[in-house]
Amino acid sequence: RFQSEGSDIFLIISVRDLDTEDKIEVSWTVSGTGTIFQENTISPKKSGSGEIIIYLLKRDGAYPEGDYTVEAVLNNSQKIQAGFVVTAR
Repeated sequence: RFQSEGSDIFLIISVRDLDTEDKIEVSWTVSGTGTIFQENTISPKKSGSGEIIIYLLKRDGAYPEGDYTVEAVLNNSQKIQAGFVVTAR
């Protein structure tokens, strides 16, 4: 649970042996409506391991209230998904 005007919301993806040919696609969707709030595509310039941090952007200083799903897909095959809620103060 996050407050609409509270802290930053971000996704941390731990990667191992990511190659320059790999691609990670991330979509942040408002659950129930299916509306995509934000999309990110990561294509590494160098091979390696580590963490990728992707922030959900605030619009007009706040996040819209609602249930969200964030999904990350590696090379159109490996998928992870998580849900969270944004509420008013």
